Amino acid sequence: MEQNHQPKRINKKKNHIAEVVVSIGIVLALIIGFLSGYGLANYRQDKQPQVHQSVYDEVLEILKKTWLDVEDREINYDALSIQGLLKELNDPYSDYYTRDEWIDYTSNVNGSVIGIGVSLRVIDQGGLITAVSEGSPAKTSGLVAGDIIIQVDGTPIKGMNATQIAKLIQGEEGVAVKIRYLHDAKEQEVDIVRRTIDGSCMYMIREEQGHRFGFIQVSTFGQMTAQRFKEALEMFKQADIKTLVIDLRNNTGGYLSAAEGILNLLLPKGQIMYYLEEKDKEAVAYRSDNADFYHFDQGYILVNDYSASASEVVAGALQEVLKYQLVGETTYGKGIAQINETLSDLSVIKYTYARWLLPSGKCIHKEGLIPDIEVEQIDTDDITTRNLEHDLAYDSVDELTISLQKMLNMLGYGSLREDGYFDHATETALQQFESDQQLKVDGVYSNEDHDQLIVQVLLYLSEHDVTYQKMLDSLE
Repeated sequence: MEQNHQPKRINKKKNHIAEVVVSIGIVLALIIGFLSGYGLANYRQDKQPQVHQSVYDEVLEILKKTWLDVEDREINYDALSIQGLLKELNDPYSDYYTRDEWIDYTSNVNGSVIGIGVSLRVIDQGGLITAVSEGSPAKTSGLVAGDIIIQVDGTPIKGMNATQIAKLIQGEEGVAVKIRYLHDAKEQEVDIVRRTIDGSCMYMIREEQGHRFGFIQVSTFGQMTAQRFKEALEMFKQADIKTLVIDLRNNTGGYLSAAEGILNLLLPKGQIMYYLEEKDKEAVAYRSDNADFYHFDQGYILVNDYSASASEVVAGALQEVLKYQLVGETTYGKGIAQINETLSDLSVIKYTYARWLLPSGKCIHKEGLIPDIEVEQIDTDDITTRNLEHDLAYDSVDELTISLQKMLNMLGYGSLREDGYFDHATETALQQFESDQQLKVDGVYSNEDHDQLIVQVLLYLSEHDVTYQKMLDSLE
C-alpha cells in the first residue's frame, strides 16, 4: 500500500481564477485553487514480465479480476483495446500511462523538484509569480509574488507555455539560473542557484491575534511529506505549541502511505484511520501503530472544494476521532481508491479497486466532508485569466467584460454592472485603475491591463484569506 494516483483533471462547476498555473521548484497551494488533482491509491510491486502474454491480455486480466465498478454495470471487456477498455469503464480515475508519462506523473505527485521555489501563471508578458516558498532560493534572492519573469538565462519567455518555462527554470542542482523580471514595472536581474525543494509540506510557528499556533500547509501527499510533517510536529512540541492548524486547501491527494504516516503521528495506537473495501471483500480496518503520537489541545483543518482523496482521509479521521474543526467549504468527495500495476513493456495501468471509508464506516464519495465552520468564499466565478483576442472598449459586449467588471468591483473601483456590457461606468473605473497602475490611461481594456488586473486580484485574494481569518477568529 504505497502509491496514490491522480485523475487527469478534477472538474468542478465553479470557475476558479487559476486556470493556468505551473509550479517551478515547488507545488504550492493557493487560495484560488488549482484545477488538476491527484487521486487516492496504493501501489503493487512490479511483477516479472510474462513474455507469452500480451500487454492487452495483462490489462484485461487485471481489470476482470480486481477492478471495482462502483456503478455495478456490465462491461464488454473483449471489445476493447487498452485505451478503449479504460474509456469504456467511464471511470475518470482509471488510466493508462506510457513509461515516460508515468515518470512525469509520479514526479508531480511527489512535489519535489530541482528549481528555485516559485509558482507561476502564464500571462502575456511572461510568467507571473503567484507565490514564493519560504526559505527557497527565490525567496532569498528577493523575488516576491507579483513579479513577472520575462527572461531565463537570456531567453525571452514571452509566448511560451507553462511547460516550456518550467524546463528553462529547472535544471541541475547547484547551478545558477539568471532570472530577469519586472518588479513594480522596472526590470531587474538576479542569479539564483537551483536546489532540490520539497514543496509538499511547509510549516512554521505563527503568532496572530493573541494566539500562538503551529501551522502546516500540505499541498500534496508525496514520498517525503510524512517525514516533513513529523519535523513540524517535533518543532511544535519543543516550542510547547498547544494548537495545530493544517491547511489542506487545494490539496487533491497523493500517496496513501503519506496520509497513513501523518495519521500515525496524531492518532493513538490501535485507532482506526480508515477502512478499505475491495471488490467482493469485507472492509478492512487500517489502524494507527504508533504509541509515541503527538497531542495538541485543539486542532483546525482548512479545507475547500478542491481538498480531495488523501486530504479527505486525513481530514475525516482527525475530524471524527480527535474532533479537529474543519474550516472552509465542503470537500470534493472522492471516496474511492486506485492502484497501479506495471506492465511488461514498463507502461502502467492505474484503476479503481476499492472504496475507502471513514473511521465511522461512512463513505463520503460524491458527498465530501462537511466543515464544522463553513466559510463563504470571495466570489471568483467568471473571473478568467484567459488573454483577450482583441481589445475591448465602450459599448462592446463580451463575456471577458464580465471578468473585467468583477475584478474592478473586487478591487474597489465602484459597483459596476457584471453583465458584459462595457458602459461608461466600466470605462471610468478602468481608467482609474490604469492611472493607479501607471498604465496607458485610455479606458480600453487591453492584455496589458488584463495582466495587471490579474496580478492585483491574486494579491488581493492572498491578503483577504477569509477561511484563514475565520479560523483565527475561532481560536480559543
